[in-house]
Amino acid sequence: MPHRIAAPTDGAGPPLRRPRMNRIVALIVTGLTAGALYTAIPVSAPPANASIAQCNGRLACAWTDRQFSGAFGHWRHTTGPLLGFHNVISSVANNSDVKIGWWSQPNYRGRVFMQAAGSAGYFGWPDVRNDSFNSVRFY
Repeated sequence: MPHRIAAPTDGAGPPLRRPRMNRIVALIVTGLTAGALYTAIPVSAPPANASIAQCNGRLACAWTDRQFSGAFGHWRHTTGPLLGFHNVISSVANNSDVKIGWWSQPNYRGRVFMQAAGSAGYFGWPDVRNDSFNSVRFY
């Protein structure tokens, strides 16, 4: 026969507590407080959408996302390492009049992806070029 716990009767012990209800009330209060703080924080407008049109002039350009979107960086000359763009580049464009090499390691070491002048492209997983560039060299 299963063991049953009898409900307390008057004067038979401490009153029943409802800890679950207390937790629910605490969560509601916390949520309301967090909501009030969230609405009090000023929100700036999101940055303008990136596009290949950003790569003007004789530049090597890169974006952190596919299809020339995300954070944008550009370089006019041989650079290594690519500060702020280490292993996060998914789109590249060569708007210069010479070929460039995108290197997998800082200071032009490791694997290289050679890009012809005036070309552009983007990579996605599982392409080994995606998120793998650390330096760029103009030839």
